[in-house]
Amino acid sequence: MIIEVSSDLEDILPKYLDNRRKEINELKAFCDQQDFTSLKTRGHRLAGNAPSYGMPLLGELGRKIEQDALSQELSNMALYIAQMEEFLNNVQVEFVEEDECWDDDL
Repeated sequence: MIIEVSSDLEDILPKYLDNRRKEINELKAFCDQQDFTSLKTRGHRLAGNAPSYGMPLLGELGRKIEQDALSQELSNMALYIAQMEEFLNNVQVEFVEEDECWDDDL
């Protein structure tokens, strides 16, 4: 999957993606431990910050993780984490000037 991200994020996006990749194992451990508080917190953060980095899909997965954690529902959690992992393993970032990011919206 190729996503277009503002070139303003070029210096910080690799670290952001690395941190999200590291988070995969933590999320799996939280599921194993039924640590709903940590799942909710991580999901909430992901839902809030991923769209700012041009990744609304990750944000949506974060929202689902948060919502299921609030309901203490683990049945779909492995699927959400697997989708997150697949996205992070396959995403290709194309950095564009900010005005190029918005051309489609005109």
